[in-house]
Amino acid sequence: MDIALDKAQRAEHRGDHVQAEHWYKEAAGLGHVEAMRSLAWLAQGAGDEDTARHWNHQAALHGDVDAMRGLIDEDDRGNLFQNWVWVYLAEHLGSDLRKSTLRAYHDGGMYANQEYDDDQGGPLYVAGDEGVRLAPLSAADEAKAKKQAAELFSNIGSEGASDWMSTARGRSV
Repeated sequence: MDIALDKAQRAEHRGDHVQAEHWYKEAAGLGHVEAMRSLAWLAQGAGDEDTARHWNHQAALHGDVDAMRGLIDEDDRGNLFQNWVWVYLAEHLGSDLRKSTLRAYHDGGMYANQEYDDDQGGPLYVAGDEGVRLAPLSAADEAKAKKQAAELFSNIGSEGASDWMSTARGRSV
């Protein structure tokens, strides 16, 4: 996996997107999540949103919490049930997508990019996100979403997660 990923990154750096795509697919086929995300970015750069969505789903199904968050914010934003499945799957992986990660940081000076301390003062900036805010599900749908998330969690790292997406909309790059 690492060799394929290294070859893909070198090809991408050279601007050879055909070779980069080939090697990213090799690594993605072996379950490398970073390769899946890279395929999604290549597809987005080429304007192929269906393929980008496919690879983001693959990354999410293999445990990439950032991909899950991206799907909630973009591709699955109209699908409340699926959004809750992503939230519950992320919880199985130790991340609470509903929790805010907003923090203030020093903007320059001796404490640049460190969490803001008002004893030091000075300019600041805010980074992070507010956390996912979703409407609640019915009790029955919540139980189904939790069950589906648990099943997906048990499949992470196995062929089961890939098989679940075999009928997904979109084509591979």
